[in-house]
Formats: sequence, C-alpha cells, structure tokens
Amino acid sequence: MDKSPEKKVPEIIGEMFGVWTHRKDLKDRDFEFVGELELDGLALLELKMELEDEFGIEISEEAWENIHTIGQAIDCVKSLLPKPPPVIILP
Repeated sequence: MDKSPEKKVPEIIGEMFGVWTHRKDLKDRDFEFVGELELDGLALLELKMELEDEFGIEISEEAWENIHTIGQAIDCVKSLLPKPPPVIILP
C-alpha cells in the first residue's frame, strides 16, 4: 500500500468528504479543497487530525491556517515526515 503523501492526502480528503478519489481535481495540486468542498472549521480540524494520525506528525495551527490546496497539504505533510538517513557509498 502506497503511503506517500502524494497519494494518501487526496485519498483521505476524498474518503472523509465523500468525494470520488478518481476525480481529476483531487489529483490537481492547485485544487482548493477548503473552498470547493465548502469545509467548515470542524471539518478542517478533523482533516488535520486525520493527516496527523495517518502520517504520525503534528501540524502546527499556524501552518494549518495557510493550507488551502491539495498541494499545500501534501507539501506540509512531506516537510514534517522524518528524513531518511543519508546513504554513504564507499569506494
């Protein structure tokens, strides 16, 4: 199962708010889910908590206030994921 933010964030939004995940706009990074889906404050809080649970991260209120598009949500999640250790290749 692919848990990459690029795949999971649109899936979560689709599942939570009854939007088909095969809709082209859910694959568009510029899709403004906040306005297009007419989400209220409670729905947004639930989405934030679901993303935090799914990815094991904590999104600050300040960061969350600036998220309006799928691309912004994906970038936020990716920025909070632990970075893999560097790979060192020895000759």
